[in-house]
Amino acid sequence: LVADPSHQAGFKAKYGMDLKEPTSWDEYMKQVSYFTKNGTEYGVVNQGSKADPIAMEWSNYLYANGGRFHDENWHGELTSDAAKQALKDYIHNLQDHGPVGAASFSFDEAFNVAAQGQAYSYLTYNWFMPSYEDSSQSAVVGKMALAPVPGNGSLNGAWGWAIPTSSPNAEAAWEFIKWVESPEIVAKRALMGGAPTRSDAFSNPEVLAKYPHYDALNRILASAKNFPVFTYTPQFVEVMGTELSKAVIGEKSIDDALATMNSELEALAKKDGVYKN
Repeated sequence: LVADPSHQAGFKAKYGMDLKEPTSWDEYMKQVSYFTKNGTEYGVVNQGSKADPIAMEWSNYLYANGGRFHDENWHGELTSDAAKQALKDYIHNLQDHGPVGAASFSFDEAFNVAAQGQAYSYLTYNWFMPSYEDSSQSAVVGKMALAPVPGNGSLNGAWGWAIPTSSPNAEAAWEFIKWVESPEIVAKRALMGGAPTRSDAFSNPEVLAKYPHYDALNRILASAKNFPVFTYTPQFVEVMGTELSKAVIGEKSIDDALATMNSELEALAKKDGVYKN
């Protein structure tokens, strides 16, 4: 769509700017609006299901708008102007620029809308890209690209390995981790459509030859920010899912939903001992 001359001309006529990979959040929002047409073409598809899908997706909106969850002392910053704008933008995109029912979409539903060519954009996980290049799952083979979330940053998330302290086979588990995360095996997993988290895989010639989108990951990671990681992260995700969903359906105002998220984050941080006065 971005490379289509008719869209390039139409977008410039409407907004006075070139249609290209967006770098600012305002530019992206204009593109989302432009590509929403006829009730069958959407500027964005969202995954509004609670708790994890909406919590993780909205985090991108927060970071893109220049917001953050907390300061260095774990004092909440979810009542900031940036956080309020992020939730306002999220609700606007979900209700006005996406498919009906997106408030309850999870990964599968949102993926399918984009895979059918009905959405211009989808703020989601890079490991979906191999599926978009699979003709058995996708009608947009060769038409999707990976790019950083425009604005001030995006959510960084990745799977990791851990060994429980109670494990009776800790040494064997460690040997497995060393093997499965070795450069050779990580590259093989990537070639099979997996999601490597080692940066050396992103520049592996064989991986790049099959999945060129990995080259963009270095740009994405340069501005990506982590989700709050502490003992009560799962509980906080549940709080976020509930409050964001209430704001989306109008059960709560944006200010009230964010105030609850902020107070619950601080309460959990205090319980964990990471909050500092």
